[in-house]
Amino acid sequence: MIRFGYRLGLDGFSCYDIDECLEENINCGAEKMCFNHRGSYSCIDIPCPPDYARDPTTNFCVLECVSTDIPCPPGAKYADIIEFRTVALPGGQPARQDLIRLSAYNQHDQFLPQVRSLG
Repeated sequence: MIRFGYRLGLDGFSCYDIDECLEENINCGAEKMCFNHRGSYSCIDIPCPPDYARDPTTNFCVLECVSTDIPCPPGAKYADIIEFRTVALPGGQPARQDLIRLSAYNQHDQFLPQVRSLG
């Protein structure tokens, strides 16, 4: 018997998690995103940092060039853009092991070595 949120594999007895976020195109609304987990999904909060606004077209957090206090590249509409994404991690990995490394780049594809996490 296959539990809700899983699909029977081609071998006829393995079960695989369904990514409801992708397959059902789950829309969690503003300030949230769909997060798949085994057998189900959740809508998680993704608030923008202070001084950032939510772009209604992309759903990114943007820091608009509206003040002289905000350093902006010449002719730019935004000083900074934040896009939230989820990353599927492999299962079966030993504890206390690095699984991914995140890197940040600016709009000119230059590596930013000293970026800190908001979370």
